[in-house]
Amino acid sequence: MASDLSLQFRKIPSSGLDRLLGLPPRVSLGVTLTATTESPLLVGPFFDEMLASPVFPEAVAFPLRNRSTEEELFNFRGTPSLERNAEEVFFHARGNVLVPAAVESADAEHEEGTFDQTFSYDVRTNFTRFDRGNILHRPQYFVSGPLAPLANTMTVAGLCRAIPLRITNLELRIDFFERRSFGALLGFAPLVVAQFSIVLAERSVSISALGRLSSTSLEGTVEGALLAAACATIASAEKSDTLEAVRTLLKQNGR
Repeated sequence: MASDLSLQFRKIPSSGLDRLLGLPPRVSLGVTLTATTESPLLVGPFFDEMLASPVFPEAVAFPLRNRSTEEELFNFRGTPSLERNAEEVFFHARGNVLVPAAVESADAEHEEGTFDQTFSYDVRTNFTRFDRGNILHRPQYFVSGPLAPLANTMTVAGLCRAIPLRITNLELRIDFFERRSFGALLGFAPLVVAQFSIVLAERSVSISALGRLSSTSLEGTVEGALLAAACATIASAEKSDTLEAVRTLLKQNGR
């Protein structure tokens, strides 16, 4: 996919609460890739390659590679969605299922090899408990359309590798917490200190990371490791050194 690449950098002003809690300075970095040709991005294989990256954080990968509603997520959750009644949407994908030849529905006969049955796959997180100033959530999985019978078995990784599917849109949105002291009276509580999101479509990639990003140790934080995995996948698809461009931008801004 021939495309245009743009990078955006912004320093986040430290608030009085940030300084009181000893939070280090944070920055926001965005990466946007927009197609300049008609050749579409293969959304599923792109995310599958990103998930397979050696720097992709294992804790974040677990609910994507596995299908467990019992495993608790330690100090991270899906980002609450304003458009979806504040649901914590961790992962969302939608697209179409290939209908093979001579398959008939109740109302019409499908043409051979058409992608005309839509599906969606969501992973949402729900708060379960606090644990000595940390916060834990559990993932829940929701599948609609013709994939609904596979709701109890299909993982996100399996979804991205399924041949008869065309994923047209995919999102991963995460909030990361840290245990922080609020003084002797209030004790310890979790606080959101970093965020990461990636939105994939057939003609664009949009990545956003907010946190303690550093040019010399990008993979040293979970948000930086996700950014590095995403940029390395772009570099592989585009034959360009996107990750080095990100490190250079951070270095130019004193990071």
